[in-house]
Amino acid sequence: ETEQAVNKLKAKGTMVYMAPVASRRGSWQHKLKLWASQPWQTNYQYLPGLQALNSSMGQYSGTLVAKFCPKAISPTLQAMRRDQRGYVRIREKAWPACLMGRGIRGFGWIQGGNRRCARIVRRFAPAWNGMMVIRRRWRHRGLRYCIGQDTPVTSDLWQKLVQDPGEYKCDKGQYYAPAWDFFALKPVR
Repeated sequence: ETEQAVNKLKAKGTMVYMAPVASRRGSWQHKLKLWASQPWQTNYQYLPGLQALNSSMGQYSGTLVAKFCPKAISPTLQAMRRDQRGYVRIREKAWPACLMGRGIRGFGWIQGGNRRCARIVRRFAPAWNGMMVIRRRWRHRGLRYCIGQDTPVTSDLWQKLVQDPGEYKCDKGQYYAPAWDFFALKPVR
């Protein structure tokens, strides 16, 4: 019965993954490796018994996700990458009024986009924590306009933005400049 079900799945082009839980290895594994989609080395993972599984569930589940779903997105890894990058988009097509700072300076049309704008703002004013980059549809000859701003981004707010970079919302809901994307820069400690 199981073999027929596996063959039906494979005939439909469905990937078959095998993760048997058993306290001992045995000759039965050969059959499961045949049932797993090929190459079986990628689609088969032996789990050494329920006791080991229960004591290290996180480790085994991480192993299975990494092996069977290599394109899976780790929220922790994404947050770490955003933090290392040093900037995160917090509002698309808007400039949040609640994050308007005291100082602002335009750096002109630049080549290279967001990363380059962040470097320019940091070089000019290391303590500034905001920048805006003009949206793609408003590009001028392949260049993007870069603006730096002294924005009130605290370490606590930065951590929240890195964990959840969704559309930042002002309490009063005021937004300006629909041609711009607004970014927070990692605060300098």
